[in-house]
Amino acid sequence: MKVTPFEVYQTYLSFKNHFTREKYDYFKYSGKTNASITAFNKRRDKYFFEKMSRQDSAPDELFDLKAFFYTGNYQACIDEAQKVKVNGDKITERDCFVFRSYIAQKKYRVVLDAIKPSSEPSLKAVRLYAEFMVGNPDKKNNIIDQLENMLQNDASNDMLVLVTASAFYTIGNYEAA
Repeated sequence: MKVTPFEVYQTYLSFKNHFTREKYDYFKYSGKTNASITAFNKRRDKYFFEKMSRQDSAPDELFDLKAFFYTGNYQACIDEAQKVKVNGDKITERDCFVFRSYIAQKKYRVVLDAIKPSSEPSLKAVRLYAEFMVGNPDKKNNIIDQLENMLQNDASNDMLVLVTASAFYTIGNYEAA
């Protein structure tokens, strides 16, 4: 599906408005804006939107799920995950968003019961983060050590990097995060 530079610009505006204007809600207005082609053509950075429009525009099956998660609508993220059909690496990515949503809702037991300690590294990292969030202060240092050891073995795992940084942030170690 080919998108025009102007459509990319409209999407950019709708996201920007969602996060910067109190009265604009991306979901309420379905991403619609009052953007005009004239305003778009006057922009100095329109090349950026032209470049973005040329990129592969294969749909991301997890787009709505991610949007719900990143806007703090965790229950909608969980509900969307039950509807979306994915396969391969997308299954783990979906599951990580779901379990992180449960953590955000402070439903740590759901995560701990669902993810086994022997799960694949991304899910194991999310499980450790749930243990970290529910654990006593003595256990937190042990969990951070485990996350750091995992990170030394696989620094390319984005989820592992994210939850390790989140754990450091939670304890106030902003430099390590």
